[in-house]
Amino acid sequence: MLTKQRTIYILIVLIAAVGVFNITAQHMVCDDFYWSLSRANTTVFYPGMLLGDLAPIVADYLVIKAGQFWHEGRWYLMPVIYTMVVNVQPSYIDYWSLLGWLYAFNNAAMVSDEHKEAVLIQKGIKVLQKGVAFHPAAYELYFDIAWTYFKKQGDLRRALLYLERAERHAHPLKVERLKAITLFRLGRHADARAVWENYVAVHPEDEEVRGELERLEKLV
Repeated sequence: MLTKQRTIYILIVLIAAVGVFNITAQHMVCDDFYWSLSRANTTVFYPGMLLGDLAPIVADYLVIKAGQFWHEGRWYLMPVIYTMVVNVQPSYIDYWSLLGWLYAFNNAAMVSDEHKEAVLIQKGIKVLQKGVAFHPAAYELYFDIAWTYFKKQGDLRRALLYLERAERHAHPLKVERLKAITLFRLGRHADARAVWENYVAVHPEDEEVRGELERLEKLV
């Protein structure tokens, strides 16, 4: 068990590391900067086990710093801070989602090289998959992985696989919505129609989906 003094020392070192990174990063913003940030290992160790009761405090401090960077226009620092957050407090599911999005959608859009973009998208997916290990019974990360495969890679089969995993847990209807679109694009029109019908039964006000269903009725 850590002594109180050692725990405080770890906390001070972590805060100092954020400060040093903040100062040095201000002079590095360029295409290669987004790439170099993203090449670092995402989750190497979990100091939350060492920090004990201080872990939520440290994680909340880091979240506040990330918000500060965002409002100051230094959003490019957020992946590093959120990496620290999920290392310290992996139970914070929202920050797994944010971290995966920052890599796959945000940082990937900031590099000009297609290979680097592909690597960053895959890194975002891997981040989300690591988060699933801590939240196997939550739909959110399965859905995030599915959306990344669907939107960024056009891998409809893998997207469908993760949507089906999301369906095994309590979830909102946006899961079925994306599943129906995925099935339709895969050419599985009858299956897509069945999903749409169930969706419209609950959301009759969704005119876009009703239009999709009418289009499917002409094909099936």
